[in-house]
Amino acid sequence: METTRIQSNQVERIYFILLDATGNPVTGLTGNQLDMLVLMRKSDGAYWDGSAWQASKTNLAATEQDAAASPGLYYYATPALAEDEYVITVSTTYAANIPQAGIIKAGGYVDEITDTRRIVKNKLTINAAASKLQLWDDNGTSVLYEWPLTDIDGNTVNIGAGAPANRGEPA
Repeated sequence: METTRIQSNQVERIYFILLDATGNPVTGLTGNQLDMLVLMRKSDGAYWDGSAWQASKTNLAATEQDAAASPGLYYYATPALAEDEYVITVSTTYAANIPQAGIIKAGGYVDEITDTRRIVKNKLTINAAASKLQLWDDNGTSVLYEWPLTDIDGNTVNIGAGAPANRGEPA
């Protein structure tokens, strides 16, 4: 197991593989043989008992994914986890690759990105008389910003009325 990051209030499936001493998958566990996972909240040391957080350690029942298609793969679906860190420990006498441990970090980063795009109606114009490039507001009533039209040497560029702009193409 490793550290996994999830969003706050997200349910997470914790997967783990059980192998015997020869490296073969352990399948067919039933009843309390499946009570092998412990989920602890780091901030207060509380343990999940399957329905609520409590002070005493509780072993939670895992579920085998699919004994035929994925032998030895087990999982536990967590409750919706609030922003915090959670320690997961898997321990059983029925497998040799135990104990296994990992951490879930819930939250602590941007959980939601809201689309803040808007349609921009600003227009950009060239004021030939003033030799300026102007950015207008959405309504086209006020100039928000203007830049002088200059060449590479900083000299003002004059654009005559009706004259085509020279785009640097050879004459």
